[in-house]
Amino acid sequence: MRIFTVVFMFMFLALVNVSVSYADSKVVAKYDKECTSGDTNSCFELGLIYANGEGVEKNSKRAVEFYTKACDGNNPDGCGNLAMMYAIGEGVAVDYDNALHISEKGCDLGNENACKFKKILSDKMMK
Repeated sequence: MRIFTVVFMFMFLALVNVSVSYADSKVVAKYDKECTSGDTNSCFELGLIYANGEGVEKNSKRAVEFYTKACDGNNPDGCGNLAMMYAIGEGVAVDYDNALHISEKGCDLGNENACKFKKILSDKMMK
């Protein structure tokens, strides 16, 4: 089981979508306002900011919160990253079933990494 977790951690680092290089308080406030208004790309960006601790204190629970908002709004990248968080237990308890479900949604929405992750996860769960 430990090897399984380590594999997911490396996959998470390899597949996570990163577009924010540094965020200051103005950027965070802007994304927060836009996310609250329903902009799922801004929710996704906030997830990245908190997951990586870019300009804010790293906070995996907040990252999950924003990735969830993004995914609920059909943002494929939000779903892909949220699935990874559930698979490795970052900010949430490990939940492979939920990770598979979320990665399927991300894949259906067009996230290629979510499709790859869904296949790997479903193969591992079948063993």
